[in-house]
Amino acid sequence: MNFREFISPETAERVYQIFRAVFETGQPAKAIAVETLRQDGTERLVEFSTFAIKNTEGMTTGFRERRGM
Repeated sequence: MNFREFISPETAERVYQIFRAVFETGQPAKAIAVETLRQDGTERLVEFSTFAIKNTEGMTTGFRERRGM
């Protein structure tokens, strides 16, 4: 299952840019709100924060997310 099935193309691009910025800068993105679709087609607001996971050399190797709402 791909998360893009549950968000608009505009939201997918916005989320991509957020993760790209976190990857490039190492700075967390906090309290990001996005609209998603439930399986029944209704919309739902989801809030999340994402943080870079870094290796011992300080390079970003992944992400950690916290979800809210």
